Amino acid sequence: MTFTIVLAIVFGVLFLLAYMTRRRFGVLTLALAAGSILADLWSSEATPYVANFGIVIIRPPLVDVVAVILTLAPSLILLFSGPAASNKFQRIGGSVIFAVLAVVLMFEPLENALVVDEFGKQIVSRINASYAIIVTVCLALSIIDVLQTHVRRTMEIGRASCRERV
Repeated sequence: MTFTIVLAIVFGVLFLLAYMTRRRFGVLTLALAAGSILADLWSSEATPYVANFGIVIIRPPLVDVVAVILTLAPSLILLFSGPAASNKFQRIGGSVIFAVLAVVLMFEPLENALVVDEFGKQIVSRINASYAIIVTVCLALSIIDVLQTHVRRTMEIGRASCRERV
């Protein structure tokens, strides 16, 4: 049950961060994808450098902590800039998508770092079975969100320039 509780806490914290900062989810989720790629490429190489700073962690393994940090870092940086969501429905939906994708992308390091009980094993098998679908849907929705943001901004600039001509 501890594994499930940790997943729920991580989901809740990330949901609240995204909701409270009022950011659109498109750029944040694409930054999560970039962070996941960075974590895959550099977490094992960066771990010795982190350990040289005197940070010693036995459980969870330091490499998993570094992977989680590398996954979240780009999106956490972007939480404080970028386009804002205009209504509550966009904020809630975008925050859910952001938190779901974050949990799924950090799933392997979290699974390695925590003890997985019987109920947690069911969750692990379900998420592993639908991993590709969840990531694909979240990324497709984020691309659509970024596209909508760009189209809206272009339309607003076009309207403003038309008003200036008249």
